[in-house]
Amino acid sequence: MADEVVEREFRIGNRYGLHGRTSARLVETARRFEADVRLIRNGEAVDCKSILDVLTLACGQGTPVTIRIEGRDASAAMAALEELVANKFDEE
Repeated sequence: MADEVVEREFRIGNRYGLHGRTSARLVETARRFEADVRLIRNGEAVDCKSILDVLTLACGQGTPVTIRIEGRDASAAMAALEELVANKFDEE
């Protein structure tokens, strides 16, 4: 099966943005999948499986970001990440 590529834009909706705990949840979710997961803000793409990379983007509440996933399980990874973001990282 060929690699899939999926991409979607989100706005960070939780009150404090991507701080340590929410970034850890994002990274933990991304690591469950083999696909390459990138978090993109203002054209800068970082490895979504690295908490330090995610934190460097400094995404506050309302920040638009894009998640781009490439790999055999890209659709499943996107579904899990969409749910996490929609649920405001289970913080509210």
